[in-house]
Amino acid sequence: MHLSRLGVHESVRTVFPPERLVDALSDRSDVDVAAVEDGGITDCDAVVTLEHRDTFVDLEWVHSIQAGIDRFPLETFEERGVVLTNSTGIHGRSVGETVAGYLHRIKEKAHDFSRGMNPTTHVTNHER
Repeated sequence: MHLSRLGVHESVRTVFPPERLVDALSDRSDVDVAAVEDGGITDCDAVVTLEHRDTFVDLEWVHSIQAGIDRFPLETFEERGVVLTNSTGIHGRSVGETVAGYLHRIKEKAHDFSRGMNPTTHVTNHER
């Protein structure tokens, strides 16, 4: 696959400014990288995006900045030879950190709860 123009689609703006990725890739002299809106996609060979657009089926390559790809027409992409890549693993660390935080908070609350229990008035289900 030879790419001459890579578009960074405006939809990524909900996560980061498209210009940021354009600047990061600007040292690539063999590929023209530009921020594009829907009307500029037809001038591209590939696109980096958050959302799907019907015009993507005419590109060589689509990269989703999300881990999931269920919003893209996989069968159509396969039929037309469009390569679809994604950002698999981008949530790995944050999911682990979130779970650790929840566990820590539950542990704190469980301890507070058990200290507040009165053993003489507390009745469990199996004692009823």
